[in-house]
Amino acid sequence: MKILAEIHPKKKLEKLSLQLEDLLSSFDGIDIPDSPMGFPSPLPISVATLARRISEQKEIIINQRLADVN
Repeated sequence: MKILAEIHPKKKLEKLSLQLEDLLSSFDGIDIPDSPMGFPSPLPISVATLARRISEQKEIIINQRLADVN
């Protein structure tokens, strides 16, 4: 069983990098939601790219909202 941490993306790159380093050292991976709680935030793919630079071994899951499901 893997334990993943959910990260709420921040707009400041320095704070985001520190938070990712801390989470990736403590958990098996991270889950990045798209606009958590409806608040605007950076795209999850950009946060995942930063996380991949920090750790290539950890699991990273991104959630992408769809504008239309038809």
